[in-house]
Amino acid sequence: SKIPQEEVYIIYYGTDIHFYTPGNAPREDYVVWLANPSLFKGLGNTLKACKIAGVHLKVIFPHGSNPDHAKLAAQYTEIIQNEKYDAEIVYIPLDSHYHEVKRELLRRAKCMMFLPDSHEPFGLCVVESLACGTPVIVNRMGGLPEIVKSEVNGYVVEADERVAESAAEAYSKIDKIHTEVCREDVVARFSM
Repeated sequence: SKIPQEEVYIIYYGTDIHFYTPGNAPREDYVVWLANPSLFKGLGNTLKACKIAGVHLKVIFPHGSNPDHAKLAAQYTEIIQNEKYDAEIVYIPLDSHYHEVKRELLRRAKCMMFLPDSHEPFGLCVVESLACGTPVIVNRMGGLPEIVKSEVNGYVVEADERVAESAAEAYSKIDKIHTEVCREDVVARFSM
């Protein structure tokens, strides 16, 4: 049985737009990468893009009881040191202050970069970043192009062998994206 297209509705995840808000502090010259740590979330792509763009990267890892997260963080720490990336891993304890610390890092970042290697169904961290007024650079994977509107609230680059170069080029234009537009779009489409 086929469902008529007019009866199909997409219900997106929402975010707390009263908590994730733009801050008053000036933006700093760094990119943030935030995700539930796993090999397919594209941290390698983001590291390469930031190296090409010549910008510092803050990698946010939740720090809790998951031993896989600690193992992956150790692997990426070694990669960052060996490849001489201008990056740091920021561990945020999974406690009652986790979301406040994450929000502050998102508010101060020049942008978020999220370039996964597999089809990301949604990307809640992308919506949280935009709610803070922070533009996002994503690749054309899964549902990410439904969240980020290229040249409006960030940039969507192709998910191909040039993803790092394309993301670095998009970063060079990130100052054209306005905080207010990022926020307004999230309030209109993803508020709870």
